[in-house]
Amino acid sequence: MIRFNTGLTASEFAKARAGFHLTDKGFILHPNGTADVWNADGVIEDPESKLLVVQGQGEAGVPLLAAITTPLLRQWLLARANLQNRCLPEEIPAPYPCGAFLQNDNVFFPPESFIIWDSRTNPDKEFFLNNAERWIHPDLLSNSEEATVWTGTALLYFILCGEAPFSIKNDIDDAKYNNRTIEILHSDIREGVFTPPRLVKPEINADIADFIEKELKNKNKKFADLEQILENTDGSAFFHQLDEEERQKIEKDRAAYEKRRNTTVKSRRFLVRNAVIISGSLIAAAIIAVMVISYIHGILSKPNTLGKSPAEVVEMYYQGVNNLNTEWIDGSTLNRKVGADYSTAATNFYVTSKMSEAYRARSSVINPQIWKEQGGGAVDINVFGFEDWELKAIDADESDGTVTFEADYLLFTPATVPDSELMNNPSPNLVRVPIQTETKDIITLIWRKDRWLISDIQHAEGGIPPQ
Repeated sequence: MIRFNTGLTASEFAKARAGFHLTDKGFILHPNGTADVWNADGVIEDPESKLLVVQGQGEAGVPLLAAITTPLLRQWLLARANLQNRCLPEEIPAPYPCGAFLQNDNVFFPPESFIIWDSRTNPDKEFFLNNAERWIHPDLLSNSEEATVWTGTALLYFILCGEAPFSIKNDIDDAKYNNRTIEILHSDIREGVFTPPRLVKPEINADIADFIEKELKNKNKKFADLEQILENTDGSAFFHQLDEEERQKIEKDRAAYEKRRNTTVKSRRFLVRNAVIISGSLIAAAIIAVMVISYIHGILSKPNTLGKSPAEVVEMYYQGVNNLNTEWIDGSTLNRKVGADYSTAATNFYVTSKMSEAYRARSSVINPQIWKEQGGGAVDINVFGFEDWELKAIDADESDGTVTFEADYLLFTPATVPDSELMNNPSPNLVRVPIQTETKDIITLIWRKDRWLISDIQHAEGGIPPQ
């Protein structure tokens, strides 16, 4: 059986809604271009640790990094290219080396979520950094062709040079900064801070060394480019003979290069981290002060959830929807995908209302309170918003950084006008009674850095009726 440790107890698994990931797909890619979908059978509880373990049929195989060679790298690359052609973008896992297993001629890619779970439980605290993070470019979409080719090139560097291009530890940054390992790693990758392969392994073919160096810095190659390099699977074209004198000269060149690079990078990062201290003159300080004040004013002038309780954040969101205030909506949610139906509706109604005010000297949208104050009934204007809104806590324990609420309310939306009625009366001033829908939402909030934000909104009942 293939098993992946989730690192979660049954209650933690349920609270995190991790069960949604049990349907995530894995893939087994065959050399003839065909592919099989692999699915987990379910979860079992480890009797000793009491942690849940995902399991499924088959044998995982050998981890890619444990047996990496140029032929196996080519096999992995062709399998990734096959994935790119066969799968939806959201189904393609990140090209983590620890997320690929060799099964003779086949390559097994488990669901990315399973790999991340299992890595968290590894006794080696730096396992994920060593086997995943340092092989991924932080600025590339992990499911893209460019990301796979960049990772494949980094793996080729490892095969030919005997060391990874990017280390999780370096001698560039001081001890205080070294505590932020992941930030250093990402900075090294973005800035191309690695020793060129021609200086690490002088015998490497010059064209191949040049290809690796340019791709790790520019990240613009395609599958075919790396596949062409890897076609010579016996490795004979990767190296050339080098006499001892040339080798000693290159070793000196490497030492000089790394010393010069480390000094340059360290100086640049020191300046970046200490820009305000080094700025110097009073005039420069005054300019910086004005810029900082303006920036802070701009940030503070926008609605945000800093200092708000979870309940206040939820109220801010629903008030934003009710008042068509998109800044309140955006300021209270983790991203624009959260509550997308309401934020889209609020944005559309806001735009059409402003257009109506400009061209017809009247708003095209009112909320239910105004509609009732004006007598209710059939109207020739859109009615959108909430009435009788009530918030209840489902999980108010903030200690784990997640809370859940239930919101019950009466949702008012404009009535749909039948096509036949539109044909008989094309006027925009059709009289209709708004639709009223009893709605129940489940709202999840997470603690992100220094504030609460809504991470998920599910309509358990009701919601905007389909048009």
